[in-house]
Order: sequence, then structure tokens, then C-alpha cells
Amino acid sequence: MDEDGRELDMGTPYDYFGTEAHPRNEETMYAEGKLTATQIMNRELLRSVMRESGFTGIETEWWHFNSCARATALKIYPLVN
Repeated sequence: MDEDGRELDMGTPYDYFGTEAHPRNEETMYAEGKLTATQIMNRELLRSVMRESGFTGIETEWWHFNSCARATALKIYPLVN
């Protein structure tokens, strides 16, 4: 959110699975006019904050971050039914 409480424009909605949501495609999407420089900067801000907090992102969803590898998560977190 910005200083006025408005959501930052990330270029696609949360849970959008098209190629515009893929961090690995951001340069191409920018060159094709499908993402703006501001949208990419907003995504980079999110990634930097999440990395500084110990999370890692994935290449196909700008909003998806993990705190650990799946194998590690299975060892340290109980499954909930």
C-alpha cells in the first residue's frame, strides 16, 4: 500500500496466472507495453521486502513467496486436515 492506503499497481491481479504475472517475463512484458516501469518497480519493492524477511519468490507468480523448501516444510509443520 502507498502512504494513502491504496494498493500498489502490480500489473495483474493477485492469483492471475498469465505470462504478465511471471517475474521472469517482466522485461519482455515491459518491452511489449504490457507492464509499466512503475508496476515492475512495485513488484521489485515487494520482492526486496520479502527477501529481507527470509522468503523466496518463484518465477511464475509475482505474489508467491515461500519461507522454506517444500521438503523442509513437511518436516517442520504438521499437516492440518
